[in-house]
Amino acid sequence: MSDISSAQSEFSTGSIGKLLWKYSLPAIVGMMVSSAYNIISRIFVGQKEGMDALSGVAVAFPVNIIMIAFSMLITIGATALISLRLGEKKIEEADKIIGTAFVALMIISLTLILFLALFLEPVLRLLGATDNIMPFAKEFMLFSLPGIPFIGLGYGVNNFIRAEGHPRTAMLTQIMGAVVSVGLTALLVYVLDFGVRGAALAAVCAQAATAVWVLHYLIFPRASSVLRLRRKNILIDIRILRGILGVGVAPFSAQAATSLVLIIFNNRLEMYGGDPAIAAYAAINGIVMVFIMPVMGVAQGVQPIVGFNYGARNFERVKKAVYGGMIIASAMTAAGFVFAETLPHVLVRLFGGDEGFTDMGVYGLRVFLALYMIVGAQIIGSQYFQATGRGAISLVLTLTRQCIFLIPALFVLPRFFGLLGIWLAMPVADVLAGAVTMGLFTSDMKRLTREQKADQDKQLGMRI
Repeated sequence: MSDISSAQSEFSTGSIGKLLWKYSLPAIVGMMVSSAYNIISRIFVGQKEGMDALSGVAVAFPVNIIMIAFSMLITIGATALISLRLGEKKIEEADKIIGTAFVALMIISLTLILFLALFLEPVLRLLGATDNIMPFAKEFMLFSLPGIPFIGLGYGVNNFIRAEGHPRTAMLTQIMGAVVSVGLTALLVYVLDFGVRGAALAAVCAQAATAVWVLHYLIFPRASSVLRLRRKNILIDIRILRGILGVGVAPFSAQAATSLVLIIFNNRLEMYGGDPAIAAYAAINGIVMVFIMPVMGVAQGVQPIVGFNYGARNFERVKKAVYGGMIIASAMTAAGFVFAETLPHVLVRLFGGDEGFTDMGVYGLRVFLALYMIVGAQIIGSQYFQATGRGAISLVLTLTRQCIFLIPALFVLPRFFGLLGIWLAMPVADVLAGAVTMGLFTSDMKRLTREQKADQDKQLGMRI
């Protein structure tokens, strides 16, 4: 095994356009497939079990988001550091990062399972479960708990595979999990009539299959692999953990904020629209998830290219990768906006329900995504700071859209516009967060230009 793989070397020499295509496309496909089985699960439950069951699954969904948040805290932080270390050709240090991340994931997963087992019903009440929704939400969560450790491993470790230069393998991992989940959901919900319990069990089986696959990849790597999970590294290195947390706090906060926002949405919707509004938001959120996942795939594709070249101080390539990612992501969010405005009835009707449910969902979806076209550049701009190891800035940018602007809007706007104010909160947050991100991003691009010129002057001086 060489010190650095051919896949890694192309980060510094390959065409940026081809690299973006190579690393973003598999991530996009993987994220789309991953989101597809989440939304298909909701469609199955809504069509077969009704709107209360759909609302119960939606109310319980923030718990999954929290686990993904903790997974991102560890693995996205670790992935950014791994890319930087690979750019610096420090392979042993990268392996130590993997070991620390693995142990941290296991500790967090087991702690979360214990907490939820003890306080499940109060947690679900906090998440917005009403008396009608509670039985479905509780049943879904009880059967979902065993899958919590698998979520962290399957979702998180897959980022390591992508970081070392094997995006197709990472994509196939996600596709495998999606196929297992969709097949089992159809069997357990439709054929065997297991209800929401069947949807939960299908997800756990898919998560377990994915986790086993990625662990096998790291423990028994292929010849072209660089990274490996070694027994001697399966321990907590405090120095490494601090570095992981420093970078990972931004994506963790983004996911935690997403969970918090879902809780607030459900509670505000109950106040201004009742259970039908919660069901409508479950459909809207599922549709938005499908729209946003391709953009997240582009962000994942950009990350290793930016991280490697930033570590190697190839700043011109960093800028090309980020700008290219912004163009692609913006095209995707523009396409999502067009779909939401032209085909909303088709999208909402997938979830079942009566005409009143459809009308409410269509109206909410159109308002919710009114300024969605500007979100792509904001996401890539935030990802740039994360990929370059500056978690604090990425944290601020992430929280502007998900928390700092959105949550106040959810409390202020409904007082003047009622239910419409809840749908309006997201476009208001989108435009404000976009302005802040572009300001900080533009300033940092100017800094990179100055540092690039200084490096060139230094090299010229050494030649003289």
